Amino acid sequence: MFEELSLEFRDDHIYIRHLEDFEITSEAMDGFWNFLSQQCETYDCSNILIEADSPKRNIDTVGAFTSGVEASSVAPNLWLALCFHNYEPDELSELFRHAARNRGANVEFFSDPDRALNWLRVNNPQF
Repeated sequence: MFEELSLEFRDDHIYIRHLEDFEITSEAMDGFWNFLSQQCETYDCSNILIEADSPKRNIDTVGAFTSGVEASSVAPNLWLALCFHNYEPDELSELFRHAARNRGANVEFFSDPDRALNWLRVNNPQF
């Protein structure tokens, strides 16, 4: 179902790399959060680094909020580093992040994968 991404378990986190032409939509995110929840259960891990190049976004305010709420239910003590190259987080990004964080998930946007991984490792006591 998610042929447009690669997934790898790296001992201390789940690494997901979206391939070219990744588009953020409400419909795609609904299925993605369920998929990610299954991966967290499979690997017994709630530390995730997601990387993508220039993701396109076709989502409205309600969709961003709903996606943040759904993201927060992926796993207990979720740590989610979103490393999007050529992407400027904006008000919708912040709405997503706040909706997830207000429900207990730790979510942050990055443009550098090393900084994203460092954030996961420094801030998460499981490492």
